[in-house]
Amino acid sequence: MIVPRIQGTYEFEVQPLREYFAARYLYDTASYSPPGKEKTGTKPDRFDAIARNFYWLNVVRFFSGCFSKGELLDLADRIKELIGDIALGRSRHPVMLGAMLLADWVFTQSPKAVVEVAGALSTRDALRRLLPDTMTYRGEQTIQIPARCGGSEIVHKAFEFLGEKYTRRDLGRRLAAFINANATSQEIDARWLAMAQGPVAGDPARWLWIGSELGSLSRTDKIAIMAIMGDDPLAPSDLSILCEAGRYDCVLTSDVNAASMRSYVLSEPSSRSHSNAGAGPLYLLPVLLSWEFLSIGRGRFATIELSEAVKRFKSEYQSIPQPELPFRFDFRQETFDLSRKIAALLEEGAEGLSVMTWQNLIEDCRILWGEQPAILAAANAITGLRPTTRIRPKQIDLLDRNQPICSRTRFAKSQTKNLRWWRSQLAETKDDNDKLVYHMSYWNFVSLDIIFGMIDELADSLDSLSPEKWSTFLNFIHLIIEPGYHYYYVSGHSRTNANQPLPRQLGSPRLALLVGIKDRATYGRSVFLDYFMHGGPQHSVFSEFRQSQAFEAALAEALDWRVALTIIRSTYSEGAAYHLARVSRSRQQAVILPETVSQQILGNAKDYPVLLWELAENIASANARKAIRPVASVAKKERWFLE
Repeated sequence: MIVPRIQGTYEFEVQPLREYFAARYLYDTASYSPPGKEKTGTKPDRFDAIARNFYWLNVVRFFSGCFSKGELLDLADRIKELIGDIALGRSRHPVMLGAMLLADWVFTQSPKAVVEVAGALSTRDALRRLLPDTMTYRGEQTIQIPARCGGSEIVHKAFEFLGEKYTRRDLGRRLAAFINANATSQEIDARWLAMAQGPVAGDPARWLWIGSELGSLSRTDKIAIMAIMGDDPLAPSDLSILCEAGRYDCVLTSDVNAASMRSYVLSEPSSRSHSNAGAGPLYLLPVLLSWEFLSIGRGRFATIELSEAVKRFKSEYQSIPQPELPFRFDFRQETFDLSRKIAALLEEGAEGLSVMTWQNLIEDCRILWGEQPAILAAANAITGLRPTTRIRPKQIDLLDRNQPICSRTRFAKSQTKNLRWWRSQLAETKDDNDKLVYHMSYWNFVSLDIIFGMIDELADSLDSLSPEKWSTFLNFIHLIIEPGYHYYYVSGHSRTNANQPLPRQLGSPRLALLVGIKDRATYGRSVFLDYFMHGGPQHSVFSEFRQSQAFEAALAEALDWRVALTIIRSTYSEGAAYHLARVSRSRQQAVILPETVSQQILGNAKDYPVLLWELAENIASANARKAIRPVASVAKKERWFLE
């Protein structure tokens, strides 16, 4: 345990042992400073010196653990002073130190000290700093504070923070993770049910979303949920959350809700969590139509996921009678029969479903329910998988309903560079349904050269889409244009054709948005600066695009930071928050915000996405580190070890 590392000296081999004995020595040799014989180097002096030094964190924890009962209130005051420090207090360090000391049971002999430290950690700013860093988040990073050590008070304040109307989803998701790590399921579920009559009363969508993040929505009894939701038809936002959480029992309460659920399932991307795959009332349909699994890994994940879902379907549902509903709901029986067919086909194929079989099943869906958006998306996705037998595609029109949908999309893919063919197909579109079929394939397969060759026709077609169909199309845009969420952001010096001006006027904000998303690296910034500086289409996809491009342009010094921050605040209030991470990760160098920008964000944290706040906090932490005084220098100046 004791080893020679430098000739003539010996030390403990294990780092924590060195830190413990350093802490114990600092505590035992601290000066006593009675009235009239004041001295430096007391326990409070030494705590202040080592607690401000990020690199002495473990020594501080051991040192604080040596404090006796009568010294704990003073230690609590020191922690509060660190948290309120004008420079150090803007970093995570003081808050995390206070939380660690609570978790280490340092203050348990003094209930008043526990209350004081827990109170200091329960402010909105402190709670933000208790949450793990988004960019490096791992579940084990969430700090756990025992209830008797102030954890119950901090959880209570975290619940209040989660329920506030200006707490956006990016922050709320991390608050929920913190709560889950620091409270029991029973306590969480009880608090969640109580929230419906308190801070989120009158906003069932927010209440349901909080429940889904906390896990309470999946655990709570249907009767308790419906007592709060009532008997009225579900709003689209409420229905989507319940479906995402797999709470179809809370949806299938009326024929109106059942019809809305059918429409939702077939009109939204089937990329929901498949943890309940195989379960009713959708059974195997979500996996069958999953663009996510069809697109990634050339479909091998789809085969694996489907095999697991079939096992569950066969063991739990195929032989069990379906619960009766007080109304007729053919969709459930249709998905059940389709799932039994899938299970039978999977048994026949030793290596899973062939591509042709999968295509035939997608065609079965089209015959049953029509050319619904989710079915069209799956038909486009499966073109990325090669059939076992290569067949030269026949000449097929994209809108020829007498042909299987997958045959049509495969032929459309073969015409990627055929401008004349795409023009002729666009001329055949008559209504919104035709246009949706066309654009879901067009924007998936064609290059920008083809797009710029038919700007006027595209602009007219997109602008003629009804708001409802346009919104549906945008819901699939991340799958159609950017499959697998592989967004491509690059800084200007890493690619010669990055951030080019548009070759011509696009004539339509809708078309401009799609071009900007289609090739963000080349035209994203130009589209944003030319068309969307002052607003544009109302949709979450547009808000995310506008926010991320404002951030990227400001980082590249192509946009004034004051303008960029105004746009980021506005789009954050619309729910945008997540694409900033992709901009940050794609840059070859770490993102460093200007000092004035950092101060603006830290001073108005609720107005900005969590990731941007974290970048600003990184600046504050870096500044705090620059101001660190070496402990040895402090000890020498204050004569800690001289008699």
